[in-house]
Amino acid sequence: MTVAAKDKRENASSQRAVEAISRIETLIKSIQKGTLEEVIKSCLAFRDQTEVLSARDVKGRGCLHLIAQRRDVAAVDICKHLVGNVKCDVEMRDADGATALLIAMSRANALVLEYLLVDGKADALVTSKDERNAWHFLAEWDGGREQARETADVLMTKCGGGPERVQEVKRMLEKKASGGNTGSPFLFAVGCGSHEVAKLLSRELDIEGKRETIREETLQSGVGAVVLATASGCVETLRFVLEDCKIDANQRAEGGMSALHVLASHPKWAGTDPEDSETRKKALDVLLNNGADANARDKDGMKAIHAAAACRREDVVEYLLSHTEKDENLKEEDEWNAQAVMRRVEELIMEIRRQHSGQAEGNPEQNLHDLPQTSITRHTLGPQKKLSEEEMKEAEQHKRLGDEAFVGGKYQDALDAYTKSLETDEWNSKVWANRSACKEKLNDYLEARKDAVTARSLDPTYLKAWFREGKAARAMNDFEGAAVAFFEGLRLDENNADLKNGFEEAVSEGRRAFMQQEKNMNKK
Repeated sequence: MTVAAKDKRENASSQRAVEAISRIETLIKSIQKGTLEEVIKSCLAFRDQTEVLSARDVKGRGCLHLIAQRRDVAAVDICKHLVGNVKCDVEMRDADGATALLIAMSRANALVLEYLLVDGKADALVTSKDERNAWHFLAEWDGGREQARETADVLMTKCGGGPERVQEVKRMLEKKASGGNTGSPFLFAVGCGSHEVAKLLSRELDIEGKRETIREETLQSGVGAVVLATASGCVETLRFVLEDCKIDANQRAEGGMSALHVLASHPKWAGTDPEDSETRKKALDVLLNNGADANARDKDGMKAIHAAAACRREDVVEYLLSHTEKDENLKEEDEWNAQAVMRRVEELIMEIRRQHSGQAEGNPEQNLHDLPQTSITRHTLGPQKKLSEEEMKEAEQHKRLGDEAFVGGKYQDALDAYTKSLETDEWNSKVWANRSACKEKLNDYLEARKDAVTARSLDPTYLKAWFREGKAARAMNDFEGAAVAFFEGLRLDENNADLKNGFEEAVSEGRRAFMQQEKNMNKK
């Protein structure tokens, strides 16, 4: 075969791949927002209807998963078409092992749920990969009480199999997910800040005579409902577990952190607007009025007031002053006010940074990944130019090939494809972020971080870019840089679970490193 013939075949193959991706994107869009007629038209665009059955989005969700997220009347008709005519499998699982029924539960989608149970004969006892059941998924719903109640009723009355089946569904209320970081559906609802669902689950447990179990239940890490409620950022959820469930306000999290420590340092409570400060005060009132101890120390000896000072939350420091005893190492004449507390904590942090900097200067051969990389700069770009239609198509084609390779786990191929796309259009923030993900997978963390910084410099509102930067920074042991990146992303979307988890892990690891440095200093 000649070189020209080979190139022609490769180009034709690439074009077919691009067209296939385009058909899938059109199908997904029609299912998410279109009418029944538009969905039918999108399905007919596939020459082989089995391609419709295998079509998935980036989360591995198929057609039924997508329609299960829609809560309008048209969703049921589309669901009927997908099950009855297209023959979509109601038990098909996404990347997390969830079926369409579980997704419908997460959206409190009673209409689609009823169709899946009654006509689709979906399994009401199904669980995801981490063994979360239907009640766990309902716990993700943060909307109204009536929708949650209606969905729960449908699950219990339409599950099929008579009274025994209903009892099996109710027993799932006590089932804990695997992995240790989710717990029972009740704990999961509390952690999600879904106070209406938490109340519903609590009542169902009460009916079954099991409500007392929630007072002592914790995750494997020892985290209980009060700490989870605080971390959710929802005052009503916190009030419910303290005042209605009568759970101890001084429960401790990993590292000895109390709920007050969490409130003082968690990103959910980091807003800078006046109303954010008022919400923090309401949460502090709820905790302190229910017996929370402001003098409780974590395993490193820090009180909540110190944690608040380290996070520069002056309003929390000010509020806790009257509830916190003066530090033992202070002299009688030393100041005890918000500014003084924050100044002392800041001085300690700066001293640790100076010590770390001195160690780095004294050891120039220290591994790059052992040092904080706080001065990572973006790639230098040329002047932005207007691309021709041909150039735009070329850049997009390479991007799609990169997407396809990445999903298939071919990270080097994906990296090469994204690089070719950037050679044509270097001002595309999404491609920089995608290439960052490839480099992270290939353990090139410095370059992954540089790509991510470039992406968010081009588009400061691009959440994925901040997430990629945070992951790369954390892999380099720059926990402060990672926390900052995750936090900047959370300022754009405070409910983003990936950014929230990344921030919490970076802060936790950073605090451990911080306190170890302090201990080392005190030994000298």
